[in-house]
Amino acid sequence: MRKIQNIKLIKIFLTIFLLSFFGVQSANAAVTFTNGKWETTFDCADWIDPDTLSCDNLTKILDASAEMPVEIEYKTKINVRANNPDGLGGGGISFVDAPGTNISSAQVGVIFPSPQKELWIRWYMLHPIDWDMLSYGWEKIIFLTAGGDTVQTILEPESGGNQFRFVCQGDCTERCNNTLAINNYSWSEHMGGHIHGDGLWHSYEMHLKMDTYGISSYNAASDGIGKLWIDGELRIFSETVNYSHGSLSSKNGWEKLYFSSNQSFMVPNVFPNVFYDDMVIYNTTPPNIDSYGNPFIGPIIASSITYSISNFTTLISNWLHLGSGNASDINIDGIINTKDLGIMMSKWE
Repeated sequence: MRKIQNIKLIKIFLTIFLLSFFGVQSANAAVTFTNGKWETTFDCADWIDPDTLSCDNLTKILDASAEMPVEIEYKTKINVRANNPDGLGGGGISFVDAPGTNISSAQVGVIFPSPQKELWIRWYMLHPIDWDMLSYGWEKIIFLTAGGDTVQTILEPESGGNQFRFVCQGDCTERCNNTLAINNYSWSEHMGGHIHGDGLWHSYEMHLKMDTYGISSYNAASDGIGKLWIDGELRIFSETVNYSHGSLSSKNGWEKLYFSSNQSFMVPNVFPNVFYDDMVIYNTTPPNIDSYGNPFIGPIIASSITYSISNFTTLISNWLHLGSGNASDINIDGIINTKDLGIMMSKWE
């Protein structure tokens, strides 16, 4: 009898051990593409790092920097405060940037079910007014890895060069031009003439296609595609990007993505949040076309939004000029009037 009891105790112990060891991994499952599409509106139960993350198969990629304060206001969170009121769902995710370089709250992203050679990625993001970098700073707002993290593709606004750009790092840093694709639309122009945040939600979208013949050579061109849309306007367009820089494993495609990665040279004594919401990823050609004939996901349009008290209050405040933004122009005719109110009422839930 005692031997049977001991065996039962061993089984219970092993079960507890395995659950504790692999429990975090269960939250790190790869996302599933349904008809070529994965999306999240972060409309999940409230989450605060380091609790177990369970929301649309999102994964915590990296813990918070050791230098980050431990109080709750410095944690990565999913809650209604981070919600884009003009988007879909009722939640969003917020990250905290700290003064200095590469000091941030926990980083969250997605693991792909297999390497992806072509992706369209759209999300909404808000930088509050107290978010501010020094004149030579930068921020990695989207970070993708390929070849087992050996080659990394990054979307980065840089105030030093005052530009948006795709950059590479990892094994390729020493043998390639760090800038993969660049534009003449500046971060300060995007933020209304300054390098701090503007407190508004903006739509961002990337189209990435892995190159097929990139070589390990400084500034060598290839046939990779890099496009960036901001608020529906095409700002970066390149069809000569060398993402892989000769790495055969990287040519298989990107394996994971995380947002709000590290940053540098934030102003002292400020710990601002950066908010993300309404992320959609396609690994097949999305259904919409931009004004130049390029397939893209595009910003959220009014016809896809329903209304309730949660977003109605914000829209009426905008209408009455109690806040900033033009989201109350529901039918996008350049005029805010009773036609917009009628659309809200017809789509009330």
